[in-house]
Amino acid sequence: MSDNAAKLAELYAGFKGQFPKVKPITVKELHDELQRPNGQSIILLDIRTPQEWEVSRLPGNVLTTDAFETVREDTAKSAPLVTYCTAGLRSGKYAEGLLKEGFTDVRNLEGSILAWTQAGYPLVKQDQSPTTDVHVFSKDWALQGDGYHGVYFSKGGGALATVRAGLPSWLGGIRRS
Repeated sequence: MSDNAAKLAELYAGFKGQFPKVKPITVKELHDELQRPNGQSIILLDIRTPQEWEVSRLPGNVLTTDAFETVREDTAKSAPLVTYCTAGLRSGKYAEGLLKEGFTDVRNLEGSILAWTQAGYPLVKQDQSPTTDVHVFSKDWALQGDGYHGVYFSKGGGALATVRAGLPSWLGGIRRS
């Protein structure tokens, strides 16, 4: 296990108790499921912010929380849902909320998008073109897999003012690690 994988596993273990009713799914299990013909029915819910989502996402049937809100009423409560974020905390809490609302097949991706990159699985941009960029929150959270570039928002100036306008004040520009 790489240092980044060990750090991510420790990080996830530290907060998974905050959503004890949510079943986890590993990146390998999810990847294998998505390769099966019935795997295309899995709805992946990206819990990250629009700014994070614009950097990259998992390929496939991915919805942001905003998009999910528009189809929520039409989605069968038993539809297979997998939530993910950067490391699994936000998505685990969101999955817990879905269970409380009556959704029955909700799982949280262990280690989320960072674990996905550590397994070497592909990421895509919104236009479905491949990318090796992944949003990692900060330099301290740069736990992406080999061959991936960690992108994080930090204080900066110039052309990033538009991006910064929608972010909390402690976030600013974009940096790559």
